Amino acid sequence: MGDVNIDIIVKIGNFSTKSTKIIAKNIGLYGGGSAANTAIAAARLGAKTRFIGKIGNDMLGNFLKNEFIKNKVNIESLAIDENEKTGIMIFFISSRGERAVMGYRGANRNLKPEDVKEETIIGSDVLHISAYTLLDKFPRMAALKALNLALKNNVLTSLDAGSHSKTLIKAIKKILEKVDIFFCNEQEIQQITNTKNIEHALKEIRNLGLKIIALKLGEKGCLIEKEKTRTRIPAFNVQVIDATGAGDAFNAGFLVKYIETRDILKAGIFGNAVAALTISKVGARSTPTKKEVKNFLKTKKLTEIK
Repeated sequence: MGDVNIDIIVKIGNFSTKSTKIIAKNIGLYGGGSAANTAIAAARLGAKTRFIGKIGNDMLGNFLKNEFIKNKVNIESLAIDENEKTGIMIFFISSRGERAVMGYRGANRNLKPEDVKEETIIGSDVLHISAYTLLDKFPRMAALKALNLALKNNVLTSLDAGSHSKTLIKAIKKILEKVDIFFCNEQEIQQITNTKNIEHALKEIRNLGLKIIALKLGEKGCLIEKEKTRTRIPAFNVQVIDATGAGDAFNAGFLVKYIETRDILKAGIFGNAVAALTISKVGARSTPTKKEVKNFLKTKKLTEIK
């Protein structure tokens, strides 16, 4: 559940304040949005996946709808907004790696509680929500309804921290008591807990009653905490082509394997593998299939994680 956007990636030479005209070296149009990326990645890994979100009744919305269908994601709960356009994120990336982002949330901010149906959540293994859903009033109310329905029906819940705005941090803190699995990176957990000390930050989050904390450490891998058990798992060494969507890919891999095994070590290794294969290609939707992950793990002599 959460945002679904069109990502427009514009590659330029450099950022200049002297010129009002910028010539792009390349422009790419991709499906995006943290929650949508995770849903598609999970579907490619063989999970039966549904998506709760909102698009506009426009050409870009149809593009995203077809992306879901192509990847076998159930879109019965994908609402259409007749009055708002589909969300767009524009990324300007320079040859030196500088990055500027322009975002238009569009239909995402109009996801409402009535768009969330109990029958969508009943029988699910896990409800995963991107914290971007908490940015605006109506989707925040919709997310709270979904979490309450999940708790009522004994469905696991997970949340990805996503962004770092003060509004979002406040909203995340309010709902963490309803979350079983919390995905975040070092910067996010530091900002949410207002401490630079990772140990103190983990303790504060743990005290909120979370069952599992999955701390994503980038090239250092991940750290998974479940109750009194802590597991640090190194990343796989791969050539990085595009790191966009790596966190969403990890979320999908971890959840799919955890639901299957209830083993945080296997889930962490599998999540790292899915993320590694994703960053080896261009685009947040370049996530691998279950067979590709299995073959990758075989080359790493990790055939028990399949």
